[in-house]
Amino acid sequence: MSELTSSHFQSLPGSGLVTALIGSSADGVIVTDAAQAILIFSPACERLFGYASREAVGKNISMLFPLDRLSEEGALVGKILSGHNNARVETMWRHKDGSEIPILLSVTSVRSGESQIAGILFTARDIAAQTKEAMLEAELAHASRLSAMGEMSAAIAHELNQPLTAVTNYVKAAQRFLSADKPSPGQIQSARDAVEKAADQTIRAGTIIRYLRDFVEKRESEKAAENINQVIREAVALGLVGTAHSDIKVKLDLEPRIPRLLIDKIQIQQVLLNLIRNAVEAMAGVENGEIRISSVTSDRYAEITIRDTGPGFLPE
Repeated sequence: MSELTSSHFQSLPGSGLVTALIGSSADGVIVTDAAQAILIFSPACERLFGYASREAVGKNISMLFPLDRLSEEGALVGKILSGHNNARVETMWRHKDGSEIPILLSVTSVRSGESQIAGILFTARDIAAQTKEAMLEAELAHASRLSAMGEMSAAIAHELNQPLTAVTNYVKAAQRFLSADKPSPGQIQSARDAVEKAADQTIRAGTIIRYLRDFVEKRESEKAAENINQVIREAVALGLVGTAHSDIKVKLDLEPRIPRLLIDKIQIQQVLLNLIRNAVEAMAGVENGEIRISSVTSDRYAEITIRDTGPGFLPE
């Protein structure tokens, strides 16, 4: 079997490019020979595991295995050396200071010119860093949603006050119709109508509150199969809060048979809400302002288009 050495990589065509790619990779890259001795220990590995390259090169890869995972990691390495081309697992490897680092590990066999396994390529991605980055993005997105709702707080209060006031008036009307000792059939029917209208207004207020709660809820990004048209309708309902007095109309042209899409609903709604609110602000003072929102599908994608009749940008 051909022996794999660090000089072997240096002699390869384009070795300078290979070295540059390994050096610039955000993921840690380790190459060992068939005896599991480390030949290449990338700069990202130095940052991830705390060892300088000179401390790691020449040592057995097991130096990075936690003591309680020696047999498990050894079995994975043995599997690759026995002929399996690659594997991908979440595991824990050891830092120089003794702490354990959660990583997403990709393991690939390195074959010689005779197709014999001459070594192993390990790629390690820091799961903890990914999680922190995702949490930061989620925090920023949440802050942005809270800021948007804060700017709309007066309009939201007004929007909720309307149905709640209507509920109060309908209930009082029903009480008046039923206050007689012997209400007539007409009064009873009028009371029923008032109670039904009160129920409708209660549902309207509840819908607004549900949309707001879902939108501002602090949550991790998650994707699910969603009806994009319903996502658009909810975003429109939020985006138009407090605009009932304006002369702005919204026209929806939504493809009826659009398939359910795997999306993060709140992220999409956040983008739509920003565009709708921007359109409303742009058309302040414009007579017969109109926002047109359409959805269409093409191949595996959905396209949402938002147009408004505002003044647009100046030529300069």
